[in-house]
Amino acid sequence: MENPLQLNKRKIVSFSIGPNLVLPIIILVVAVITTLIQPRFLSIFNFQNLLTQASFLAILAFGQTFVMLTRNFDISISANAAIVGVMTAMTIHQYGIVVGIVCGLIIGVLIGILNGLLVAYSKVPSLIVTLGMMIVLRGLSLLITKGEPIGGLPAEFRNIAVSYIGPIPQVVLFTFILLGISYFVLNHTVYGRHIYAKGGNEEAAKLTGINVRKIDISVFIISGLAAAIAGILLASRVNSGQPTIGEGMEMEAIAAVAIGAVSLSGGAGSIINVAFGVLLLSILNNVMNLIGISSYVQDVVLGSVLIIAVSLDQIRRSKNRHKK
Repeated sequence: MENPLQLNKRKIVSFSIGPNLVLPIIILVVAVITTLIQPRFLSIFNFQNLLTQASFLAILAFGQTFVMLTRNFDISISANAAIVGVMTAMTIHQYGIVVGIVCGLIIGVLIGILNGLLVAYSKVPSLIVTLGMMIVLRGLSLLITKGEPIGGLPAEFRNIAVSYIGPIPQVVLFTFILLGISYFVLNHTVYGRHIYAKGGNEEAAKLTGINVRKIDISVFIISGLAAAIAGILLASRVNSGQPTIGEGMEMEAIAAVAIGAVSLSGGAGSIINVAFGVLLLSILNNVMNLIGISSYVQDVVLGSVLIIAVSLDQIRRSKNRHKK
């Protein structure tokens, strides 16, 4: 029997030689059609806004990628981001920006640890665990704030998410750094190969000595940290801690990961393709806003895209089984 680490190493190489050209081509076609319909799409201001909005979703999607590669889901990421934003804002009022940011990061990681422990040791499906956590965190956010945003934050905090380095938003550059780190970890470390191995075949991974429980806990910690980073940046963007911020972004993140061809059954996928998935979703949302499509219709489009992405994943899996 061939070592599953070697099998999954081949999977990583097959997804990492170069991003699948399908998504870039689709993005290009959508951009051209949009420009013909609404020339404002090509404006520098719109591109800056588009990339900024995409950055928040991308950070959540990068964390979600680690989780989904292990055949799990983290539905609590948007609620995690919201409570982190709230707690960061409250702490900033009392102890300053640095302490507030550190506090927010710690809270996000602790939520990730709790999710990971529950999934690893209770054997309750991650979908149920994190759905319950999402409800708990949303309730706590509203309880702590009494449903009101926590504003009055210093300008220095707001500058974190709205500053520019040349013509490029600072948050976009930060997102590219996180993309680079994620790519390196998944494709060039033993830990990354263990993630693919665990998601591809958990029993075989156990036989090779991989501690699958530690892998599960660690990916939820990464997801919690990513949610915390996104929550702090979102709070900075709106200059307040809002208990309802980010609602629905967990589904957008899952959709972006699925569009990026990360297998919902775990063990295969590319973080680069996930970035393209985020960009495609963000462009679609931007296009619909530019041409005045209502938010209700946008929800219909997002849901349809998610269903199509999941269906395509099932078709890919079926073809792979037949090839074997």
